[in-house]
Amino acid sequence: MNFQNLKKSFSEMRGQSAAISYANAGLVVMLGVSLWGNFQKDTVVINNLNESCQESEISSSSMNEANHRRLGFYLAGMLGNITPASASYVESAVAPFASPEIYHKVNDLIAYQIASLVEEEVTMKFSAERAFVEDGKTFVTGKGSMQGMTGKADKYVRTYEFIFDVQNYTPTFDYIDVYDDVPHDSEWKQKNRKKLEADK
Repeated sequence: MNFQNLKKSFSEMRGQSAAISYANAGLVVMLGVSLWGNFQKDTVVINNLNESCQESEISSSSMNEANHRRLGFYLAGMLGNITPASASYVESAVAPFASPEIYHKVNDLIAYQIASLVEEEVTMKFSAERAFVEDGKTFVTGKGSMQGMTGKADKYVRTYEFIFDVQNYTPTFDYIDVYDDVPHDSEWKQKNRKKLEADK
């Protein structure tokens, strides 16, 4: 038996075993870093149904500005277009978007207003013309009308204000205001600063 060759083969095997051990350790470290990075990263869902649509991005705690405008358009359209026949659907469609903190208050208010519209057989129409986001608040403005049993329509300019939040990929609003006027944004507040100070 050639002990010299056996010794040499054994040394080569030990060297290969050490190299494999180091490689495995390196792979384990890389896998650990990769897993840690994935758990730290907030997953973003991007929905682009067709080329004419803007990208829709939503994560577990936020959404892009386009989604704020979309959701504002949707809710303003639902709240602004009510007939006696669609009243119950509007109530069930809008209430789930209210955050838990204001859900009961919003639900009761919508139910009360809708009941009044149904009782008086009033039809509301609203066409959104503009939506924008400023300082975290979404403004949706458009023209609307309200028509009762007399058939006469009262026309107005109406603005819906929302503050949206996202929790666990679920968008909700925790603030809503509706008024018959142009948006009360920073430009409007600057122009009406004296009046606002006098009203305080």
